[in-house]
Formats: sequence, structure tokens, C-alpha cells
Amino acid sequence: MSCTLNNSKRYMAFICPDCYEICERDINIFECSSFFEASCPSECSESCISISRDKGKFKVFIECPACGDTHTFDISVQSFMQKNNIFFSCPEWNMRIFFLGKDKKS
Repeated sequence: MSCTLNNSKRYMAFICPDCYEICERDINIFECSSFFEASCPSECSESCISISRDKGKFKVFIECPACGDTHTFDISVQSFMQKNNIFFSCPEWNMRIFFLGKDKKS
């Protein structure tokens, strides 16, 4: 699978576990190639999302605004690159807490 600049960009949205604001930002696979962190733009918390790459997949760690735990999700590099929309939900409350897509309109 080749990685071009056009298909390496993704849009990410998550709910801040401190202020419950929806936080958004653009990311790309190159930012996530080793370790990446994201926090709420209002700076009410330290990083609440971290992504690391491990053996052909990304591990996403999310501080959950619903239950307060940190959840871990795996995304294959192929899914990261090719899927239009990826949602992760709190396993306890079944509430969507993370979105990864090709763009904001997805």
C-alpha cells in the first residue's frame, strides 16, 4: 500500500473528558508514525487522546468522558488509510467518544 500526501490526511473529533467540548483537528499518518497526543484546545486538560503505532496497527488511547476510564482501541494502518469513517464508543455506556474520518463532512 502506498501512502501519498492526499490519502494520509484525516479529520479527528473527540469529546473532552473535562469540559465535554467537542474537540476537532486534522491529523496525518506521519504525525502518528511513532507517538501522537491531542488535547482539548481550551487547555482544560492535558492530553486526552494518544495514538501510537505498533506492528502494522495504531493503538488509540482515549480518556472517556462517559465513564472516566481510559479505553484502548486498535486500528489497522489499512483502515486508517482507507475507511471513510471510524467511530469508537465507550463499551460501558455505548456512547460515541471518538471519530476519525477523511474530512469534517464525513
